[in-house]
Amino acid sequence: ANNEGNICAELNKQGKSCGFFSSGHERKDIIWNWPTLGDWVHVEGLWLWDRGHPPARTEIHPARLIAVRRNLPVFTKLNGRNWGYATRVDVFASGDGGAMNNNRTNVPDYIHKVKMSDKDYKFRVKQILPRPSANSQLKYRIFTRKGDTYSGELKTVGYPIGDVNPNDAFLEISIPWKSLPDTAVFARTIYIYWDEADGVAASVKMNKYKVSVRSLRFRHRKEFISKAEYRVFLEVGGDWLFLNDFADVENILDEGLGKTRKRKIKIDQNFTIYLPEGKEFRVHAGGWEADGVNNIFGRLMNQYSPCNPETRKWIMDNLDIISPLKLKGCMDDHIGEVHAMHNALEIGEGKSYSMKSDGRKEKEICLCESGKQKNRFVLKYTIAPATY
Repeated sequence: ANNEGNICAELNKQGKSCGFFSSGHERKDIIWNWPTLGDWVHVEGLWLWDRGHPPARTEIHPARLIAVRRNLPVFTKLNGRNWGYATRVDVFASGDGGAMNNNRTNVPDYIHKVKMSDKDYKFRVKQILPRPSANSQLKYRIFTRKGDTYSGELKTVGYPIGDVNPNDAFLEISIPWKSLPDTAVFARTIYIYWDEADGVAASVKMNKYKVSVRSLRFRHRKEFISKAEYRVFLEVGGDWLFLNDFADVENILDEGLGKTRKRKIKIDQNFTIYLPEGKEFRVHAGGWEADGVNNIFGRLMNQYSPCNPETRKWIMDNLDIISPLKLKGCMDDHIGEVHAMHNALEIGEGKSYSMKSDGRKEKEICLCESGKQKNRFVLKYTIAPATY
């Protein structure tokens, strides 16, 4: 959100991270630590029963550590050898859990501190690529991401033979934290690979594709008089982009895609996908059109405030913006999403796609908003076998 009451507004307008789960992100960077369909995710954090909004369910909030093992392999430079296939594991850990749970300075007294150092973190990650031979050794390579400040010693133990199923090789990862600052950030990618041939059994057929995303065109605008304030994300095979980052403007939330009357948005982004036979990957686009709630998002109040005139006045002064009777009020508008799964059989020798957004009709309190998500925009892209 880009309102004056949000401490992250100025950095976000520049396309830069304000911390939290995006720590280290710079404008136009791939968002590397978000999962997609088919990925395996390990999460550690505060497990609670949230009754703040129906339906009441348990959730991990805030998360302290998230490890994402990608469903698709990567082709990368490996230690002491040429390029080969590897299983990619993205690990992010931080006590900067959210607006109400973090270790920041100069915050209100009611903000909860996150004790990252009350434990060490340990988990196992399965190697999803079949072993080339019984002589293959399980190896790994670590790549440190932007924003990483962790000073401890990461410990790993490789198990080329699984302890339950012999074919389920895995890497045990230990991240000691008990003697480290609660404010440290762990942001690293671990590539797990076999040290033989190109890192995968000869029986595995690997397809390589180039995905070229050309444009996004809004068929129906969400604003009829004023400019639309879009926030749009694109994802291909687990790599995420915030499309607002790519407009030729300084302020990505108040200019460019962030405030526009344009219907067609050029994207021109290319992705390389390594797809084992029998697997599939997703092309996704979605987001929202910012409305009244955008003007108050990030403003905090003590959740334990007494029910008195001061509290009621704060609520009335701030939350009346979501009223359907308020000028430029209401909740953010849904724009739908493209959610397309692709496999080698369907792609064939290559295709062009023109995918319309979809989504259920959402209940809206605003008079001018229908809540429709179907056919709001069209995403155009091509998928073809890669020769480079």
